[in-house]
Amino acid sequence: MLYIFYRYRLVVFEEGGGCDVLESGRWECERWWYTLASVCRRWRQLILASPSYLGLSLVCRPGTPIADMLAHSPPLPLIIDHLRLDGITALDEGILLALKHRDRVRRIRFGVEAPPLLLERLIAAIDKEFPMLEYLYIFPVFLPCSNLSLPSTLCAP
Repeated sequence: MLYIFYRYRLVVFEEGGGCDVLESGRWECERWWYTLASVCRRWRQLILASPSYLGLSLVCRPGTPIADMLAHSPPLPLIIDHLRLDGITALDEGILLALKHRDRVRRIRFGVEAPPLLLERLIAAIDKEFPMLEYLYIFPVFLPCSNLSLPSTLCAP
C-alpha cells in the first residue's frame, strides 16, 4: 500500500507540472497526501509512519490556520508559500510563527506587493540557522527602497 501512495505522489507531481519551480505555480502539489490521510485511520497511520519516503510536508499559505496546524500536526517539514500579488497590507502572523520553526523549514517563497516595512519584517524573520532550507525565493513586486538585504546571520545548506 505504501508503494501505491508513493507512485500516486509521483503522478501528482508529473501532472502538476511546475510544482518544484520557484517562480511559477503554487506548491499545492505538496499537499497531495492530505486527502489520502483523511480517507481512514489506517491510511493516515501508514502515511504518517513514512514521512521521508513519501516526502511529506506541511504547506503554510495565507488563509491557512498555521497556528492550529503546527499545534495539531506531526513535526513534518514546512513549506512557507506566501506568494500573493494582490496588495497585502497586513502580515499573516502565522507566517512568522512558521518561520520560528527554523529546524523544520524546507522552502520559503515570498512574492509580495507590500509596503517596505512589511517586507523588512518578513526578511528580518529569516535569520539564524535554517538547517533544512532547500529553497529561498523572495520576489518583491514593489520595492522603492533598495537597501533591503538578507540578514547576515542567515545560515542554510
